[in-house]
Amino acid sequence: MKRIIRRMVRLSVLALVVGYAGVAAAQSVGSTVAGFNILGNTQVTLTGVGSSFLYVRVAGVAPNTAITLTNARVGTQHLDDTTAVTGQSEARDLDTSLSAPIGATVVTEPGALAVPTAITVGGGITVIQFDAGASITNNSNTIYLTGDASSIVIFRVPVALTFTDVNVVLSGILPGNVYWQVGTDVTLKNNAAAGLTLPGTVISETSVNTGAIAVTASGAGSYSIGRLIALAGGVTVTQSGAGALAVVNPTSGTGAGPVTGPGTDGICGADFFFPSPAVGPTGNFAYCMIGSGHAIIKVYNAVGDIVAKLNDYTPVCMVTATGAYACLSALNTARLAPGVYLYRIEKYYDAGNSNISGVMKFGVRH
Repeated sequence: MKRIIRRMVRLSVLALVVGYAGVAAAQSVGSTVAGFNILGNTQVTLTGVGSSFLYVRVAGVAPNTAITLTNARVGTQHLDDTTAVTGQSEARDLDTSLSAPIGATVVTEPGALAVPTAITVGGGITVIQFDAGASITNNSNTIYLTGDASSIVIFRVPVALTFTDVNVVLSGILPGNVYWQVGTDVTLKNNAAAGLTLPGTVISETSVNTGAIAVTASGAGSYSIGRLIALAGGVTVTQSGAGALAVVNPTSGTGAGPVTGPGTDGICGADFFFPSPAVGPTGNFAYCMIGSGHAIIKVYNAVGDIVAKLNDYTPVCMVTATGAYACLSALNTARLAPGVYLYRIEKYYDAGNSNISGVMKFGVRH
């Protein structure tokens, strides 16, 4: 067995991904800010419901250091470190590029956008400019946005943006090419039973309240939203209803990215370990199962020796919209020396079937 594991060590080139780069398109989306799901200025507050924990892969705040988690987890936190500071700098550059895009087609809209509505754009950059003093408030309706992979759409709202039970559906346009540039506060709510989406990158430029960006899912429907950036305020995300709340990096036309619970495909996807490197006493294995069951996780050092074995018969899991189980199992990393470790997850289902993951890795740094 050791010989097999050692061979796996030599052959494994798997990398643990803790963030996804966004689609840069024609806008100046720096590689650092593209890796964030949430980036606040004053604070970030995340709240989930019981075991239906709210999970965000990468979140940060600068120049302050306040991240508050209640029934929530963050894969990688950046608290006024170099990454967060660089991310804020790149976010300001992005905001500037959105303010004066070269060769853009500008479409003026009234303060209240009637929905359901259909907006069709061509290739290149289209700015949908709302009146000064305008906000967008609608209920239980859909905005259909149609274009192609070359289309870049900037919704520019001079003051507050408010969406309540509004669904934004893209056809042909990549989520990474959609931007919501808002002058003051952003309020996004799903109080309905239907699943709703708001794809793209949301940038709040200033704040008149404590939280410049506030997202709430209080109904039975799921809510999937894109990257959230507050240049001068905070970000508050609250899941208080039965519907799953997902913060999804706008990386592709399918909206792939971090979600509520473990996963990388918008529902429940690749297994991973966080945070990596682990710097505290506890790390977490995040993995998906096709049904209820338990997991056995074996951790190996660089020469193939087993250094930890976790038999988790009661993993913390939430059921996703597709019926899969997004699960977490905690590992005491304080017992591990600094370095790189490999692991495999054996999944055993109550229905009698099982499967074993490939070899993955994580780091420990005390």
